[in-house]
Amino acid sequence: MKGAAARMGWFDGPTPAWAMPEVGGVGRLPMRDDSMPFPDIDAAIAGLGGDPSTWVQPLDGRWRFKLVDRPADVPDDFAAADFDDSGWGWIGVPGDWFFEGHGDIAYTNVVMPFSQDPPDVPDDNPTGLYRRTFGLPASWRGSRVELRIGSAESVVHVWVNGVEVGFGKDSRLPSSFDITPWLQRGVNTVAMAVLQWSDATWLEDQDQWWMPGIHRGVSLVRTGTGFLADLSLIPGLAADGTGTLDVAVTSGGRAAVEVGWSIAVEVRDDRGRAVGSLGPLPVPTFQHGEPFAELISGMFFERAVVCGRIEVANCRPWSHETPTRYQVVVSLRDPAGEVVEARARHSGFRSVEVRDRQLLINGCPVTVWGVNYHEHDPDSGRVLSEQRLRQDLEMMKAHHLNALRCAHYPHDERLLELCDELGIYVIDEANVEAHARQASLCHDPRYFGAIVERGVRMVLRDRNHPSVIAWSLGNESGYGAAHDAMAAAMRRIDPSRPIQYEGPFMHDLGAEAPVSDVVCPMYSSIDDIVAWSRSGTDRRRPLILCEFSHAMGNSNGSLADYAAAFESEEGLQGGFVWEWLEHGVRRPDGSIGYGGDFGEDARIGRHDGNFCLDGLVSADRVPHPAMAELAALAQPVAASLDPRGRLVIHNRHWFRSLAGVRCRWELLTHGSVVARGTLVPGAVEPRSTGTMPRPRHRGATHLSMRFSERGRDLGWCQIELSHAEASPPAPKRPVSVEVDDTHLRAGSVSIELPRLCVWRAPTDNDGIQVGWMTGVGARGRWVGAGLDRDDPAAVGISHDRRIELLDGGVVRFSEDVTVPGLLADLPRVGMTFVLPAGFEALEWYGPGPHETYPDRCLAELRRWKSTVTEQYVDYAFPQHHGFHHDTRWFRIDNGRTRLTVSADRHFGFSALNHCAAALTEARHASELVASEETFVHVDIAHRGLGTASCGPDVLPRYQVAAGRFRWSWTITVDRR
Repeated sequence: MKGAAARMGWFDGPTPAWAMPEVGGVGRLPMRDDSMPFPDIDAAIAGLGGDPSTWVQPLDGRWRFKLVDRPADVPDDFAAADFDDSGWGWIGVPGDWFFEGHGDIAYTNVVMPFSQDPPDVPDDNPTGLYRRTFGLPASWRGSRVELRIGSAESVVHVWVNGVEVGFGKDSRLPSSFDITPWLQRGVNTVAMAVLQWSDATWLEDQDQWWMPGIHRGVSLVRTGTGFLADLSLIPGLAADGTGTLDVAVTSGGRAAVEVGWSIAVEVRDDRGRAVGSLGPLPVPTFQHGEPFAELISGMFFERAVVCGRIEVANCRPWSHETPTRYQVVVSLRDPAGEVVEARARHSGFRSVEVRDRQLLINGCPVTVWGVNYHEHDPDSGRVLSEQRLRQDLEMMKAHHLNALRCAHYPHDERLLELCDELGIYVIDEANVEAHARQASLCHDPRYFGAIVERGVRMVLRDRNHPSVIAWSLGNESGYGAAHDAMAAAMRRIDPSRPIQYEGPFMHDLGAEAPVSDVVCPMYSSIDDIVAWSRSGTDRRRPLILCEFSHAMGNSNGSLADYAAAFESEEGLQGGFVWEWLEHGVRRPDGSIGYGGDFGEDARIGRHDGNFCLDGLVSADRVPHPAMAELAALAQPVAASLDPRGRLVIHNRHWFRSLAGVRCRWELLTHGSVVARGTLVPGAVEPRSTGTMPRPRHRGATHLSMRFSERGRDLGWCQIELSHAEASPPAPKRPVSVEVDDTHLRAGSVSIELPRLCVWRAPTDNDGIQVGWMTGVGARGRWVGAGLDRDDPAAVGISHDRRIELLDGGVVRFSEDVTVPGLLADLPRVGMTFVLPAGFEALEWYGPGPHETYPDRCLAELRRWKSTVTEQYVDYAFPQHHGFHHDTRWFRIDNGRTRLTVSADRHFGFSALNHCAAALTEARHASELVASEETFVHVDIAHRGLGTASCGPDVLPRYQVAAGRFRWSWTITVDRR
């Protein structure tokens, strides 16, 4: 078919489909669960092990592709089978246009990348045209065939052999079409038009890169003329330990209208043994013909659905600690009793309920240590390989995280399969975020149906996954009648899981909000959530932060303070850190870019800078130091001493004993190991303790322990045995030191005298440095006060010093600093000096080995060895890093001469190859050039980190207040 075929109907009618928020799709099949069909039961079971189905034909790979500027530029006959696309380029499917060399990207957080009002979008609307041919296996003749598109942003139109099949919106869920009527023998042509912008874009404003394309796989799926249309296999767990599977299997085609078809469901354990079954049960059909029979059917017939419950006695429950899975096999049988289609999937038995201010998993109020998770890769955008998905989830598990929130849309179904396998709780979130119009779009009747539909489609696809423990209605989209309707529809489809939605709680933690079964605010302060707990006004729901501790750059201050509140206050049950990874995009030079790096200023005049760099791990999946703090708080084993001096092992698991756990211990004296060994805690039951004699050694000051199970790290613990301040190591061969008005000289080493410093290169939490938010936060105050000029005297800070030369190559500095009241919140108070090239080896006694700060200092105290080079932390947007809080002493040497620094109290230090000025000025890590010199800071006071880039600022007790600071410190010089 040629000519106007491609330009008629929904694609380019009087009101085109992409401008109609009332219509989410035409010709699109109802959403169904994500299982695939197989010809028989054995093949379906083999599919659980990875064997592909002969009834599924992937269409992934290279497609012919052309990007045009707007829908009006689409050739009239581009979908015709005989259209000449030889002059077009190629693109990978799945793939983002930008990463395949087409089009542009832009990053915005809240504001839209254009200036229209909903539902309008720009006339300049990049439109990607896709074409490819395919043939069908001979065995598929006479079968029904679906075309399944895993996801497309933001609307996809489909033609087969020149005929317009339909279209679908909702960029994060599949659109499937029955293309059987338009197939022909031999070669077939499928054409797709993907528009970047549509009315649906207003519901997908998700703090994101705007990256259009087809992001998940495309495939052909065969069924018979009678087929399994949907599976609802919702798992549960009774109080007596019986596993339950609520079954509702829907038939389609001939199986839905002909008498004699039947369905059977079988549950098997991991050895393939049947442990429960249902049927075969006949498929109900509508009774046509006799009027009274039709009347009765009209009143009571509920579709061609076989329903029932399977019970498995004494099952092994599924949880984040014991993700035991069972096989569920569903078969459709024709009137002769022959299996004509089979589907299989994994399931797991677990219960979820909310009561008594607790979210209970299998009856236990598991503390949620979760992260928000976006789909992103620096080299492929929204297209993630299964290897990348597994890498992310295994890293989460390795750091003792037990939950993720799908931010802010349903993810690739492979993610849920992996969460089922590995044991990670999932908050599955509807693809609804109207952040740019969050107070109004939720009340717009034109969008009512789309909002409801997106939640319903998510539940229909994902309800069979045991890892999904709750549904979310979306994110930052206000609160309106559409949310109430969405929640009602979702509860009707799946009453087994709670629902959460942050919207009603944005400005009121005490909101009645019947739409949500969980109080789920974002970025609430510790004081606010503690006040909510102690008010006791909500006696049913727990509070679980859907977002907190914004991990932007050097961040996540006060995680331990949040953890203390979760542990001590009733109803506080954890939360989800924002977020897992940074959304950096690889630039041509190999460095990581962010908003504004891809021509947004000239093209659209807006972007949100580096606000996309807000992850616990880098875009390349390298953990930031804050991950160590989070892991230590979430770890499942800990230890303490009881009043009798015995060692107490705390099993913080919820479902597993410590049988099989081993502990490697070390006794330390002032940071040095004096004894080591191994102990076995034994079968300490979940949420219980066990005692045993503790290892002993004369003079030991600390006991350090590291727990593991079959090679998996379960965390560490350190106990102070005796309190004794540690003196720095005595110099071996002291070097005579001379001091004049400007320099300190020791042998061949000459350095300028240390000077007062109150400035640090700002962190992202001190204040955003690019984009429209520049000037907000502490950094804006500091720059306004002139602190960035790094001249303390010029801002009214006074400094007096006394220098003494002592025996043994020791110089003692006695400092007296007064900070006026107008400077009430400083970055730091300390001294800085520069060492010449070659000072590389570093050792310190203090927390480590990673950087630590006053409000992020959960680390092991011992003597650590490193290098100055290794102190660098590769934050994609350069900022202050490498600090070591609560240090007793440190020393640094060049292989010949060694400097040891100590003080009359604990202090903080850093030793870097980048000065504060360079870190302040740089906007990308690639702009930094490591100096041969070493820039040393010795601080008596240093500001914490907080999370003020999006959330609470540094708590007052971790800030540096005005006042008088008096301390003394020493530099000792000796030879190696």
